[in-house]
Amino acid sequence: MKEIYRSRKGLLYILLLAVAFFFSSCCTCQNSPSVEWRGDETFQSQKGYVPDELFIKFKSEVQEKEIKEFLELHGFTVIKKIEGQEVYKVKIPGDQSVLEMVEALSKDSRIQYVEPNYVRSVH
Repeated sequence: MKEIYRSRKGLLYILLLAVAFFFSSCCTCQNSPSVEWRGDETFQSQKGYVPDELFIKFKSEVQEKEIKEFLELHGFTVIKKIEGQEVYKVKIPGDQSVLEMVEALSKDSRIQYVEPNYVRSVH
């Protein structure tokens, strides 16, 4: 009986190693561009972030009216407001660089943080 148990255990161990090897060898796509799904179209970014989107979190003392004025002043379009966290996902005007906007907005005393919309992929 112990021999049957040992042989099944060994077979299971070999099977698990084979599956792990298979998935590790077929999922090495680190050099391929990241892909994000946007509704019915596919978006590819080799920079690692969406080229025209930011996440902005304002400090808690900044009022909603001031936030709205700030966003309009900079020409941002609100894509989504993440409720509970009070984070705004915004589209920036086409003539502006995401990284330049992050650098400039980080210096504004009303903003807690600002960052690009990083593209994540699951391997």
